[in-house]
Amino acid sequence: MKSLDFKSIMIAAVLCTAIILPSFLNANCEMMAMIAKKGNYISWVYSEPEDWDDPYDFFQFQRTQSHQGLHNDGYGVIYYKNNTYTINYDRHHPFDPQYQNQAFYLWGEYNNCWYGREWHEPDDFGHRWQDSEEPGELNYEWIPRTGGETEAEFPDDDTADEVMVPIGYSFPFYGINYYSPIINPNGLIGFGEDNQAYSNIQIPSEDAPRPAVFGFWDDLNPVNNNPNGYEGGNVYYEYQSAENRLVVWFDHVKHWQNEQYPFDLTIDFQFILNNNGKIKIQYNSVDGTTPPNSATIGIQKATGLDGLQVAYNEDFVENEFAIEFSTEAYPRPLDIAEDIIMDADNDAVIVLGHDRDRGWTSQDAAGQHPYRFEWNDKTYTFQHNGVQDAKEEMKQYCQAIDLDWFDIDNHPLNWEILGNDIKLIDTVCDTELLFHYIMAHVIEFNGDVIAGLISTLNEQDLCGYNFRDSLYNEDDEVNIVLSDGEALYLFRNYTEYNLYYKEYDGLNEGFIGVKTDDLIPDGTTVQQYSLVEIPREGEIVTYENILTGAKAYSFDPTSEPGWTWLSFDILYPDSDDNVAETFLAPISDIDELDEAKFKPHSPNSNVQTISFYPIQQNLDHPFTSPYGYKFRTWSECHFTVFGERCESTTTFYLAGENEENWIGYFLLETQHVYDAFAGHLDNLTEIRAQHWAVKKLPNGSWPDVPYTISSGDMVIACCVTDVPAFYWNFQESREKYIVPESKDFTFEEEADYI
Repeated sequence: MKSLDFKSIMIAAVLCTAIILPSFLNANCEMMAMIAKKGNYISWVYSEPEDWDDPYDFFQFQRTQSHQGLHNDGYGVIYYKNNTYTINYDRHHPFDPQYQNQAFYLWGEYNNCWYGREWHEPDDFGHRWQDSEEPGELNYEWIPRTGGETEAEFPDDDTADEVMVPIGYSFPFYGINYYSPIINPNGLIGFGEDNQAYSNIQIPSEDAPRPAVFGFWDDLNPVNNNPNGYEGGNVYYEYQSAENRLVVWFDHVKHWQNEQYPFDLTIDFQFILNNNGKIKIQYNSVDGTTPPNSATIGIQKATGLDGLQVAYNEDFVENEFAIEFSTEAYPRPLDIAEDIIMDADNDAVIVLGHDRDRGWTSQDAAGQHPYRFEWNDKTYTFQHNGVQDAKEEMKQYCQAIDLDWFDIDNHPLNWEILGNDIKLIDTVCDTELLFHYIMAHVIEFNGDVIAGLISTLNEQDLCGYNFRDSLYNEDDEVNIVLSDGEALYLFRNYTEYNLYYKEYDGLNEGFIGVKTDDLIPDGTTVQQYSLVEIPREGEIVTYENILTGAKAYSFDPTSEPGWTWLSFDILYPDSDDNVAETFLAPISDIDELDEAKFKPHSPNSNVQTISFYPIQQNLDHPFTSPYGYKFRTWSECHFTVFGERCESTTTFYLAGENEENWIGYFLLETQHVYDAFAGHLDNLTEIRAQHWAVKKLPNGSWPDVPYTISSGDMVIACCVTDVPAFYWNFQESREKYIVPESKDFTFEEEADYI
């Protein structure tokens, strides 16, 4: 069994980068999270505090924070639907019905953001475009031929149908009304004179057909009597008066080919021109190989000086795919997210993050950012800012718990494996390793995030690395935000990277914005070394100075029942809270605590028992730090104390006559056992801890042993004569010595040695 030491952590990186970055980027990636009362929003927002006058800053990422030269980021909103914690999402198909409980994700790339204030950049006239792969209401909905359509007849494979297609309405295009468009076999509809150019170029251009809509402008050949002897496909058109639209089908049209150009491309697509000026192009299928220089897709004005190019000579279209052009303002994706989140059938649980595709320094990986960790049917998400250098130690800590910790079947790394290899520590993001390290503690405390964070942050011996001291000295610059889907947990260590908080009541009551400042919504300053819990329901809770004034005490039996020797170096400031009945209440269930034993610090005292069941014993006992205790528990249990550390100069009585003295070690520093008892070794005869013991030799000397004692340890000391005012000595801090487990035998732990 073990008693967790007062642990400390160093948490660090950059709130949005978390990798080794050029120095000019380290502070340029701030994020904001929003958590809400039940039924409202929880979201993670990219914006500057001075921009918060716009309520939508709470629901979108500002792409201006991205650094175009170094990476492509897709900023957006992720939320978990139907109160589940599943994160199966496809960023290219965020609303796919097969992902009923996915984390919906509004996705885009730098300078190509559909969800931002400008989405895809408009042309000068104000046309915008979107496609069915982007989040929103545009769907692929193929319009089949009705049988009433007319087949276009082309003189040759580059010349338009001689018939001007009649439509029953005026079609507004760049401010001019057109009544009779023409269909060119090379994949376009024009509104002026025919242009036989079959070699596509970029638009807008005076050398391209104009004015025109380019569905797939390339050297297509829908001429069935072509000289090469193959069926090239057909083109049909129909004015559908009930819907006030013209539909033009390019029905399985082939690309021009001969021996020199043996391309076998066949494309099936349609134009839909609505009387309100909206243009929709739908691609049913694209088969075969395309030419090296493929099509131009877009629209352009009669002057050739204004237009909107969607694609030029790139692999863009796919099966069952649609694009739309309109001067209307498309629904903001964040409006769409709002509708879905606020729908009565949905309960938004948590919203965090953006998608990242990095291609520099050691991290060539892509994936959801911030990081996620799935355990016990819940999803935890994590982010932090600052820097820290204990990656190797964090890795070792997790693998000491489970050698296969990072395997795909256990706790795999979050980002796609594009150079993210746990065997090559430099390729792994320090934020992700920090998250795994924190979650190891959260799991140890059965999902209690507060206890896990306190244990993590106070780690003094992380594989030889002192996290707590590094936090105090700010060698590690650590501010963190952790979520378990029910609350946000924030820790502030590094003051130069602030924690910003802002409350917003504009759209619905109950929003709490959280961004990297030191004021929480009620105006309270979040002090350095403080941990803040912001729940979905209930009050915000602040735990001050958790590096010295908090500790999670853990009881983890190695057998049933099992024993733990420990003392309490941190106790509540109010002595009434340290009375056994109150102090042990969190572990007082009949299947948790069996009994606790202590021995009063007085001559000829007997061991006393504290218990709740089957009878109540010594529940009025006041716990103090100089006392040592033996706990017998039936199962793994723990509780967290937020209080004060016992003064290092505190004195207490030790009895002589080789009587056992059960005492607690409450100094902050780990040190060698002989250093702790310096000045009294001549009077001592024996020192015992739970996992080791040492006895004075017959010649009066002490054997050379590696044993150390740490805060919260309990030891039994035997003295020749009384020591009325013993106090712990401090000489030199040491790395904690862990007694190796036996490989040759097993045993059932008892209250004392046999």
